[in-house]
Amino acid sequence: MVDQIDDIARQAHQGSVAAIIQVLNDRLAETGVKTRAVCSGGVLQLLCEANRAEHLEKSDLVGRVKEILEAIAPRNIRRVRVNSRILQNQRLLWLEDIIRDPDNQLLWSEDIILRQPNPIQQFMADFKSNKNRPIAVNSTERIREERQFRRGLLIGGMSICLLLIIGGFALYQWWNSQLPEGFETQEPGVSSPQSPPLDSLSDEELFKRAVDLAQEAVALGKGADTEAQWSEIADKWGEAADLMAAVSPDYPRHATAQNRVALYRRNRDVAQEEAQKRQNN
Repeated sequence: MVDQIDDIARQAHQGSVAAIIQVLNDRLAETGVKTRAVCSGGVLQLLCEANRAEHLEKSDLVGRVKEILEAIAPRNIRRVRVNSRILQNQRLLWLEDIIRDPDNQLLWSEDIILRQPNPIQQFMADFKSNKNRPIAVNSTERIREERQFRRGLLIGGMSICLLLIIGGFALYQWWNSQLPEGFETQEPGVSSPQSPPLDSLSDEELFKRAVDLAQEAVALGKGADTEAQWSEIADKWGEAADLMAAVSPDYPRHATAQNRVALYRRNRDVAQEEAQKRQNN
């Protein structure tokens, strides 16, 4: 039994989502919280469910989840979005459902960044893990383990390249933000369609147009496969977030609008990451 627990912990450390879920469910069993998870756009989307809302108290649950995940230190997972809702029987397409209609699906959501162990700690943890593993008894198992090791190195290298690309893109975005107002950045002779000024729209119109754009982005995301398609999706999420941010505090659904601003911007970031991946393929 101890060997099985150690094996699950080792798989979770290697980044296995199924093993991570099992560890979380074991550690959170006493609280009545059950979890599901999927990796999407470089983010571990984690769904926490319970029969009663008081079991999903945000301040307590987020801290416990962060503590457990940092103890696991899963490879290649740093960004986590914790979503919570009352337990439902429906188990398929849950991520699509909460992206499409977060107000009716979720009690709350929270982004967390996992603290990464320093390289020495990581090396010692890997060394200890490998030391405790039984030696392969045949050449087939040795070959399989060697392939897994090489695959881990390849994934690690690709992750570093992706971080460099994202960092360069962020620097480019920052540089653009520093340009003087009115500075022309597009090619001469190319004009872009002008959206009506936000101050000319009512709060109701701003809210409705933002929701329409979000629904368009979700629909496009189901079949998106190219850099251009993901860039278009990112633009729609970004525009939807800007529209929601322009809703005035006097509007009855202002709190909902502010919640969606954060959600739409996170979805924009995910779409931008997907576009970056396609750019390098």
